[in-house]
Amino acid sequence: MLRYHVAVPQKRLEDVDYSDPARVVFVTIRAHPGTSPFRDERVARAVVREPDMMRTRHRVSLYAYCLMPDHLHLLLRMGDSGRPLGTVIGAMKSFTTRQYWSLGYRGVLWQERFHDHVVRRYEAVQTIGAYILANPERKGLVERAHEWPWSGTPDPL
Repeated sequence: MLRYHVAVPQKRLEDVDYSDPARVVFVTIRAHPGTSPFRDERVARAVVREPDMMRTRHRVSLYAYCLMPDHLHLLLRMGDSGRPLGTVIGAMKSFTTRQYWSLGYRGVLWQERFHDHVVRRYEAVQTIGAYILANPERKGLVERAHEWPWSGTPDPL
């Protein structure tokens, strides 16, 4: 079966500098459609290590993260590295895919694109962080959000 790659236009806001360290961004990255690879604790462990590496390698401030069975939420602020958001997320997806393969899996781990929401001034970063951290409780995966092993708040707001 032949597969064709169709160029999908970016949906990034044209007037927003995604490398600006003053901007806080809420990012959602979905696993490949129809999969829940992060139910495997080994894969989940490998993936949650990577956002911490983003902090040191790309100087990203990571205010909250939560890895769900089929997606990852990040609340972050770009560092002063000058790298755009897409480059940092792409590097994270590439690295975690190689980790996934090293565990014996094959194929695609992540969807090609990701969703981002630039946090506006009127929106409370704390509210979005709380929303991210409460996701496992809302989905019935744990009784209390703090019980979920694949979430955290590495950097203070």
